[in-house]
Amino acid sequence: MSFALTNNLLPGKVFLTSRAKLEKRWDPNYYRWMKVFRAKVKNCPHPVERLKPSLGLVQYGISERATEEPVGVPMLRMINLQADTWDISDMKYIAMSDEDKKHYLLKQGDILFNRTNSKELVGKCCVFNLPGEYVFASYLIRVRLKQRGLLPDYVTAYLASPVGRVQIDAVSRQIAGMTNINAEEIRDLFIPVPDRTIQDEVASSWRKAILRRDAMFAEARAVLAQIDEVLLDELGIKRQPDRPQTIGSRIFRRAFSDVSGGRLDPIANQERRRRLERAIQSSRYPVKHLREAVRVEKKVVDSISPGDTYIGLENINGETGELILTAERESVGTALVFKPGQILFPKLRPYLNKTHLAATGGICSTEFHVFTVLDGDPEYLMTVLRSSVSVGITSLLMTGNTLPRLQMADIERLPIPIPPGPVQERICKRVAAIREKAAHTRAKALAELEAARKAIENLILGSATA
Repeated sequence: MSFALTNNLLPGKVFLTSRAKLEKRWDPNYYRWMKVFRAKVKNCPHPVERLKPSLGLVQYGISERATEEPVGVPMLRMINLQADTWDISDMKYIAMSDEDKKHYLLKQGDILFNRTNSKELVGKCCVFNLPGEYVFASYLIRVRLKQRGLLPDYVTAYLASPVGRVQIDAVSRQIAGMTNINAEEIRDLFIPVPDRTIQDEVASSWRKAILRRDAMFAEARAVLAQIDEVLLDELGIKRQPDRPQTIGSRIFRRAFSDVSGGRLDPIANQERRRRLERAIQSSRYPVKHLREAVRVEKKVVDSISPGDTYIGLENINGETGELILTAERESVGTALVFKPGQILFPKLRPYLNKTHLAATGGICSTEFHVFTVLDGDPEYLMTVLRSSVSVGITSLLMTGNTLPRLQMADIERLPIPIPPGPVQERICKRVAAIREKAAHTRAKALAELEAARKAIENLILGSATA
């Protein structure tokens, strides 16, 4: 029995193959990209084998919910696996018995795969090399290689290369708008197996490329630090160095008439906060309290719909204030609605500097305050709230030992300089230029890393690269 395509169909848009050529999979994405992958490795000078024989353990992570409260053991999540390295600035924790912890405790050299994310990020992996005890969450899959076999850094370098990504694109599956890869698909990945000398060379090249990328990211952070200087200079605010730590400076001693803002505790009323507030008050422009500059929005919803953009604290980059969207979502009891142009200001751990100016609408964690700017440029106000002086003050207004947070009553008196519109506009332009310079440095770092990925592919495949 046979059939032919009708003339009004485009052959390039139709998946057509004989049953005899089908493997485990029926989806066209697999056959399309595996064809590309096989062409790339066809003339590889090394044996190309499935990963499965080299594996000692493949394991899904913990599905129980973790908390911000630092009780128990830190748990690595999808958000912590960032750009071929570990970002542990935003951690969650889980209380576990010693027996349960033993089952999920990570060991040096374990490889963690991201099993659910967008198409370009699913399957990203990184070697665990952090000091101390960590467990891992259910969005990650742990792979442990057998001893005296493949090197973990070689495997991750290969899978990060263009040919490695082609294969992951082939085996990953799209379900309900997200892309997934499972443990069996990881076991079935093909990998060139060169001798140890080449593996060491590839691993070394990859580590050097990551270190180079991280150094350029540090350079970009140094550029971003100039924003503070620009803002304070424009506002006429002089930096005041902290006083030397002495026994006298650490004793809380204040006249009751001097205690303001409803707080009597020594943390909120220490000299450092008073100095920072005096510095802001010295601005050449009028100063308002935060409650006079913004309106607090409190529209609440009790669920996350599939199409909603949801922002948690973990979705904000503390260095830049930029949004980091992931597929990881937790069920929520309540969430706050926000609109474009509104500011999300963190209640929890203000020293992490998770303030964000929303470009689109959505819903966010109730660990944010949502502000509408009443007068002036929201970009300007966000810059002020992200400045070292504002963060310095709010960090001294936190309450709570395990989950230090800010209540609106604590920050409503936060001093905000309000210059004229043209000055705000000038500040925003200067800040935008700094951000653009930092973004350029980061983009250059990523371009160099991409070149390193291609060089690693050539090192592994040699003349086999198509």
